Amino acid sequence: MNRKIEVICLQCKKKLLVYPCRYKSFKFCSRSCQGKYYAPKFKFSNRGCKFSNEHRTKIGESKIGKKRTPFSEQCIKNMSEAHKKPRVAIFCKRCGKSIEHSPYEEKFRKFCSIRCNLIAMGSGRPNGAEQVLLNLLNQYFPNEWKYVGDYQVWFGKKNPDFINVNGKKKLIELFGRIHHKKEEEIPRIEHFKQFGFDTLVIWADELRNKESLKEKLINFSGAIK
Repeated sequence: MNRKIEVICLQCKKKLLVYPCRYKSFKFCSRSCQGKYYAPKFKFSNRGCKFSNEHRTKIGESKIGKKRTPFSEQCIKNMSEAHKKPRVAIFCKRCGKSIEHSPYEEKFRKFCSIRCNLIAMGSGRPNGAEQVLLNLLNQYFPNEWKYVGDYQVWFGKKNPDFINVNGKKKLIELFGRIHHKKEEEIPRIEHFKQFGFDTLVIWADELRNKESLKEKLINFSGAIK
C-alpha cells in the first residue's frame, strides 16, 4: 500500500499529504494559491481588480477623441476596393442557373438557392416513417400519390410531403412528435389552402394503427380501388 508523501504549497507554504504518483505535479494546495503565485508573471496580472472612481475618470479622459476600430485604414481601403470589383457570373451546379456574385464568392458559392443545395446534398430520400406511409398509399391508392418531400414541389416557402397526381388538389403531411408541435397543424393546412389544396396531417405514431389510418386515408382520398 502506497504511503502519502508530504508536499509544501509553493504559495502559502502549507503542508499537505499526497500520493507518490502526484508528488511531481502537485505544487499548490488550492486554485487560489495557484493564481496568486502565477499572477505577477503575466502581463495582465491586474485583470479583475477594482479601480477607484478617480482612476476610471482618467482612463475615460485618455480615450476621448480616439477611434475604436478593429481594422486599420489600409485594411478598410482594401475591403472597399474589393467590393468595387465587377461581379462575376456563377452557374448553379444543380439547375445551371446563372447568378452574379462578387469575385471572392466564386470559390465557395455552388448553388443558386437553399432548395438546390438541399436537393444536391441527397437529402431528398424519404425517411423510415415516410417510406411506411408511401407503401400504404401505393397499396390502398396505386398511382395516385407521389412523394415530393425531396423539395420537388413548393407552395410559397413550404414543401409538402405527398401530393395527389390523379387530378385531385390534395396534399398529405407527415408530422413527427419530435420536430413538430400540435399548434403547427392548422397553420400548415391554412397555408396550402391559399393555393387551393386540401391537406391531411398524419402523425408518425398513427402509423402503428394501420386500420385507423386506413379509414382516415379513405375519408380524405376516397374509396380504395
